[in-house]
Amino acid sequence: MSTTQYIDGEICDSGLDWFGFTIKPGKQGVTQIEHLMYQRLAVAQARGEKVEDACPNGYVSKKAHGLLIGHKKDSVMVRVSGDVTNDVAKEVMKIGAEIKPLRLDAKVTTAHKKDDPERAQSWREAIRRHEAKSGGARKTTLGLIEGRDFGDSLTCGVRSSPLFFRLYDKSRESGFAVPGWRWRREVEAKEERALHLWDACKRSGDIQATAQSWVKTHVASFGIAEKWMEEVSYADFPSTHHKTTDGKLLRWMGAQVRKSFHRLLENGKGVELLTELQIDGHIRELLLLALEARRQHEDV
Repeated sequence: MSTTQYIDGEICDSGLDWFGFTIKPGKQGVTQIEHLMYQRLAVAQARGEKVEDACPNGYVSKKAHGLLIGHKKDSVMVRVSGDVTNDVAKEVMKIGAEIKPLRLDAKVTTAHKKDDPERAQSWREAIRRHEAKSGGARKTTLGLIEGRDFGDSLTCGVRSSPLFFRLYDKSRESGFAVPGWRWRREVEAKEERALHLWDACKRSGDIQATAQSWVKTHVASFGIAEKWMEEVSYADFPSTHHKTTDGKLLRWMGAQVRKSFHRLLENGKGVELLTELQIDGHIRELLLLALEARRQHEDV
């Protein structure tokens, strides 16, 4: 057996990233779950988010970003995704309702001291080495998506299977919404596997720790052993985890955002660009003059 070990990265985010379940009308806790979801939708609407009608799988539903509740004659369906998932799952646990999980996604995101854009490729090679030395005839279905500006991602298994794994460059995928270098692992569990994960979360009472254990165990089945540091808040980290000079920062910007800047300028979005970057004051005035001069030059 060949196992590749990674001893790096500090956990900055973990838990559940997608939570879908059904419950029968009249069951214990269904009224509380409905109240919880409609309250969440009301809060989202108060924040200015759009609440829409939907009808997935025949469920007459209301939805907002990351939230959905729908009804059929004999079933209530809930779907939650993104940052609110851990909190909603904890509330559902407190209610103690007898739900039927359809799908749960366990996630672990780690922050790293330096960029590692080829991690997905190195994992794919490590998995193939592990399978070759294990002597098994069956090979994991692997997919490598080279995302260029959005980073690489590796998938293990097929989407319709009970367990589906994905590793991806969270920093680039999110457009560096948070400074630093981050990689996300997700295990998508369906039906019986989703029920097992949900039961494990309830038994432990710690969704984050359970998700970390679930993900690490699944990754280990591919011959990859990860050792993470203790979980800390991402706010405790230096912004890039290493000393960054102005020169390095300029080279990074040239490599990562130059094409996007040019495209926005060519499409006449210079003012919007300055607004999004929160550039104001004297510097904004100078840049607006430069943009106007550019426009006049192009009109000649």
